[in-house]
Amino acid sequence: MTTTLEPPETGPAVAVEDRDVTRHSVLLSACSAAVGVLSYACTVLMAHLLAPAEYTAYAAGQMLVGIAGIVAGSLAPLPLVHTVRAHGAGSEPRRQGIAFAALLTAGSGVLAAVVTGAVAAGFAPAPMVVAVAVAAAGMFVVAPVLGFLQGELRFRRYVAATIAQVAGRLGFSVATVLLGAGAPGAVHGFAVGVVAVLVVAGTASIRRDLTWRPCVLRERARWAETGDIALVQLIVASVVGADVVLVAALGSGTPTEAGFQALATLAKAPIYVAGGTVLVTFPLLRGTTLAGARAVLRPALAAFRRIVLPVTAVLATAPPALVLLVLPARYADSLVLLPWLALSGLGFAVVTVLATVLSAVRAHRRNRPALAAATVFQAAGLLGGWEMAGVDGLAVGGALGALAAGAVMVAAAAPYLAGTARETAIEAGAAAVLTGVLALAHSHPVAWLLSVVVAGVIVRQRLARSGESESQGSS
Repeated sequence: MTTTLEPPETGPAVAVEDRDVTRHSVLLSACSAAVGVLSYACTVLMAHLLAPAEYTAYAAGQMLVGIAGIVAGSLAPLPLVHTVRAHGAGSEPRRQGIAFAALLTAGSGVLAAVVTGAVAAGFAPAPMVVAVAVAAAGMFVVAPVLGFLQGELRFRRYVAATIAQVAGRLGFSVATVLLGAGAPGAVHGFAVGVVAVLVVAGTASIRRDLTWRPCVLRERARWAETGDIALVQLIVASVVGADVVLVAALGSGTPTEAGFQALATLAKAPIYVAGGTVLVTFPLLRGTTLAGARAVLRPALAAFRRIVLPVTAVLATAPPALVLLVLPARYADSLVLLPWLALSGLGFAVVTVLATVLSAVRAHRRNRPALAAATVFQAAGLLGGWEMAGVDGLAVGGALGALAAGAVMVAAAAPYLAGTARETAIEAGAAAVLTGVLALAHSHPVAWLLSVVVAGVIVRQRLARSGESESQGSS
């Protein structure tokens, strides 16, 4: 089966086969997983190298920069994807779209520096505030380049650039902390990652179409599209990162609070899987019909479910003895919160995927009320949990709020998910069985590891068979 998208104005119609959707979804989910591993390696190393109070400030600052990065990634790349997909190299519409993206990110980067710096000033000293502001601005510098690669479906180059970004940050952050720069030095690693993206991505292609066209800033249609997408991603990013920032703002830097932040960052691993799915589906959904959207989403969401549900099971059942191989022992008291934090990660992943899907198909009347409800649920869960039981309540309330938010988004996206209920139920049942098996092995780390390896092999085989069957079905 082949899904034909809206034809470009300066070239032939672009046909995307299901096997390509699955292959790209798996590739970018794997990339997101690699980025997640490297990012969490940085988090773990900072947890060892920084005192709890300083780590609390670092974790919150890192989350603020991450939110800026998500907004940057939606403010320019997502709208730019459609322009690059629809118009050939050298065409006037493409040059106008790239000019708009470059001018928009330049101004937005300055605004992001001011806003994130102001928020950081509420819980961190001046050097940390400066580091957060500089890093947040840097996220906007690379946004048009990554959007260009995504729009041209140059996913391998995109993968190389994003991995280089986090690897560069990791190396610089560790080096500066060891040299005594502390948490501010670690956050400056984000700026080094920006340079790595520009080097690896290569900017020659986009520079050929980059021209000075300030007149594009007067076009209301561009602002409307960009505003809709950026608002959705800002809300999603804020919902996802609220717990880590809230602990820094309301807490006192205790080991329990720092442990919560370290585990909450780990438990957000499903969101990296969601990111891979979003990167593939967004450029393919722009301009499609309802039937076309379903054709694109079915293989992409199947790959998403087959990865994210087992990942959640693994996170929820991780033996303390294994977790403490990477986290400092002073955070051991927070390990009981990991199952709740894993459920939060699952809910956040669902919200991330479906909110972006609805944005891509311009289903704003469904998306906006659902996101408003999701925000209310999450805020109520976090604030209510904190008031009742501090960090422990925050974990439980956050999980309930995230799951409720995910359920709301599923209901809003129901027309685009038609025909997937049975498959979803089967995947959920398999994940429940896996969770039970891993829970039984919870006290036996070796048995748990073996079970995880077996589950990983099964998931990989299922993804491979799915890609093969879709390829045969489309031929």
